[in-house]
This record gives sequence, structure tokens and C-alpha cells, in this order.
Amino acid sequence: MDSLKKKSLAEFETLSRHYDSCAVSWFFRPFYKRIAKEVHSIPHRRILSVGCGTATLEVLLAKAHPASSVVGLDFSRGMLEKARTKAIDVKNIAFIEGDAEHLPLEAQSFDIVICSHSFHHYPNQMQALTEMNRVLTDDGVLILVDGLKASFLAKVWLFFVEHVLEPGVRHFSASALSAMFLKAGFSSRFEIEKMMIAYAIIKARR
Repeated sequence: MDSLKKKSLAEFETLSRHYDSCAVSWFFRPFYKRIAKEVHSIPHRRILSVGCGTATLEVLLAKAHPASSVVGLDFSRGMLEKARTKAIDVKNIAFIEGDAEHLPLEAQSFDIVICSHSFHHYPNQMQALTEMNRVLTDDGVLILVDGLKASFLAKVWLFFVEHVLEPGVRHFSASALSAMFLKAGFSSRFEIEKMMIAYAIIKARR
């Protein structure tokens, strides 16, 4: 296993114990609301969330869309244990332990793939994007939320993240991300919308 992957796994196993703290919930809440709005606007039956963590967003989506199926995938067993407990009474949600770079899922099996605040942790981000493209249906949409090196303040904050808070993670500029999406097989029909100072929500289609 890649050294960065091992490090991230150990980090998230530890984080799983207090990931749903008030501080974490406060930070992620506006992003979850924005993702939920996007999901509501896209026709769908099957949703995959890559790097689902403790599944706050995924449970929200499953309850809001009872006719759809939601699958949460994460590399951390600790996170998935919390997720399963949180979703115990939700019938249209399931969880899989798996690697974003090697999704254990059939091709063209999801209408929407979500990746929220985990992309920067993946050692091989191109491979992860290629896998997300593979499991999307022909009209499928990827909704990715992560840091974006756009403004000066965003670059300063993400430098701090990459070198102090989470050494080894990687964020990109809009042009670099656009090139990666195209190389991974997505069409040129993608949208990048900035959120807060250093983050963005990106919608990409096959």
C-alpha cells in the first residue's frame, strides 16, 4: 500500500472517533447543502459517494430521495462503522469498504458520483477520476468538492493545509483540474463554482 495511503488511512481511523464533532459539522454543513441542491436538480436513481466518511451527507440524501439508492464508499473501517450506525433505520443506503482508485463496482452503474473533501488525499488522483468516470452512466454527473488554488488567499490557505495540517495532500488550480477531467474521460461540459475562500464545487459529465 502506498505510504500516503497508509498515512491517510491511519489518520481517518483516528478521526472517525470524533469526526461528527460540532466543529467538523459546522465546516461541512454549507457544502452538504450545496451538494444536496445539485443532486435535487439532476435526474437520478443511483448515487455513489466516494470517501463518504461517517455519512452525514449520504443519510441526508437517502432520506430526501427515498426512491433512489445511495451507496457510500470509504477506505476507513472506523468511518464506516459510524456511518452504518447513523444509517441503521435508512433502507435505501448501503456502504462498501473500498479504494477510490480501484472502485469495486460495475461500469456505468451510477447516475451521480459525489466526492466531497476527500480528493486531495488520493495518491493517484488521475486514477481516481478515471474510476469515477468508469462507474458513471452515459449521462452521469460527477459532483466533486475540494480545495481550489484560485485566489492568493486560497493558495496561502491550501499551502498551509498541504504542508502543516495534512502534509502530502495535493490541491490544484482550475486549469489543472480541467485538464485532469478531460484526460480521465469526462467531456468538456464541466462547471467550477467557487465556495468560501479556498474551495469549489465542480460538476463534470461523461
